[in-house]
Amino acid sequence: IVSNGITWEFGRLKADTFAKDTQIYTIRELAKLMAAINYIFHHCYLETERGGGLVKRF
Repeated sequence: IVSNGITWEFGRLKADTFAKDTQIYTIRELAKLMAAINYIFHHCYLETERGGGLVKRF
């Protein structure tokens, strides 16, 4: 996630592959921006539930 406070851009790094979303989000379209952020956090949560990623349960 990269932001200057007005525009937001998203990408994904998996191993040595970086994929950048070509859509640029702005605070003027807050619903779209929040949906994109929610999508990222939801998929992070799903990854931790599967036991993947950096988060480990104790």
